[in-house]
Amino acid sequence: MNRPRIAVIGAGISGLAAANTLQEAGAYVTVIEKSRGLGGRVATRRIGDLAVDHGAQNIKPGKSPLSVVMTNQLSAKDLVEIKKPVCLWSEDGGVHEPDDAHNQSPKYSYYNGINTLARLLASQLQGLGGSVVLNATIHHFTVNNATVEIFDINDLSLGEYQGVVVSAPLPQAADIIANSAPFTPYPLQMLDRVRSLRQIEYRSCISVMLGYYNAPMSPDYYALLAQDKAADLQWLAFESSKGSGHCKGTHDVLIAQMGTRFSKYCYLEEDAITASRVVTELQSMVGPSFQSPDWYQVKRWRYSQPIGMVHFEEANPAGNEGNLLVCGDGLRPNGGKIHEAYLSGVDAGDRGAALWL
Repeated sequence: MNRPRIAVIGAGISGLAAANTLQEAGAYVTVIEKSRGLGGRVATRRIGDLAVDHGAQNIKPGKSPLSVVMTNQLSAKDLVEIKKPVCLWSEDGGVHEPDDAHNQSPKYSYYNGINTLARLLASQLQGLGGSVVLNATIHHFTVNNATVEIFDINDLSLGEYQGVVVSAPLPQAADIIANSAPFTPYPLQMLDRVRSLRQIEYRSCISVMLGYYNAPMSPDYYALLAQDKAADLQWLAFESSKGSGHCKGTHDVLIAQMGTRFSKYCYLEEDAITASRVVTELQSMVGPSFQSPDWYQVKRWRYSQPIGMVHFEEANPAGNEGNLLVCGDGLRPNGGKIHEAYLSGVDAGDRGAALWL
C-alpha cells in the first residue's frame, strides 16, 4: 500500500503535533515553514551564551496529552520545572500574593530554552522519516482530483501531496486558502472557510529583552503579572528565576511583555524608544536597580494571542473540500496556550489519518 504524502504548513507546536500524528499513522509528512526556525511563539533567542525565551514564557501542560509527550516520548533530560511563583502587581508598585491561576499547575521550560520543545518534536518527526523545509513562504495550492500542489510566493512548486494541513495563525491561514480557492473544484466552499477563519483576530505583543551584566539579586518570584488587564506592562519575567541555564553567573535578563494598547500604538516605533518606555515602566515595579540595562532587544509578535475561537468542526467541515485541514490555537478554548495548540494539531492529525490513510 502506498503511503500518502501530506504537507503541513507551519512549524509551530500545532503543526508539529499534526505532522507527528500523521507520520505515526503511516503518512510521509513534510513540514513547510516560512521562517528560519521552528516553534512559532515557542521561541528562544540566543544572545551570546544566553538562552532567552522571548515569546511564550513557560509550558503548563497540566494533565493534557502534551504532558505525557514531554515526559515519556521526548527527551526530558533538559526539562526544567520553574519553582518560583508568578505574583500579581498593581500599578501603584505593589507586589501581591502569588496568582492562583498561574501557579495551580507546574510550569516548565528547558535548560537551553523553551524552543527545545519544538526542536524535539521536529527531531521525532525526522526520526520517523518525515522532513522539515524552512524559509519557504506558501502563497497558494491547487487541487486536481486527489492531488494538492503547493506553490511558494515566487510561484515555484514545492511538491504534490494527497492532503495539506494549514497550521499558520488563522489570519495567515485564511490568506492562503483565499489565494487557493480559484484553483480548487470548490471555490465557494473554500471561501466559506475563509470567512469562518477571519472571525478570529489576534492581539499583537511587543516583547522587550533587557540584559544586566551585574544584576541585582533575583526576587522570590519568577514573574509579575499585572492585575489591571489594560496596563501597558502586562508581564515581567526574570530569566534567572527559571532555575535553568538561561542566565550565567550574575547576568540576568528581564522579559517585559507589553499589553494590547501599548503593542498596537508602539508597534512601528524605533527599538530604542520602545526600550526606553519599558525601562520607565519598571521603576514602579522593581525599583531603580534595573533602570540602566547593559543591552536590550525588541521582538514584535503580530499574532500573539487569538481573541475568541472558531470551533474545529466549523473550520474543518465534513466533506474536506480541497483535501484541506486547518489547526491552531485559535480553534481551541483558552487559545494561546501551548498545550491547546498541541491538542489542535493532534485533532487535525487524527482527522487527516481517517481521511487520507
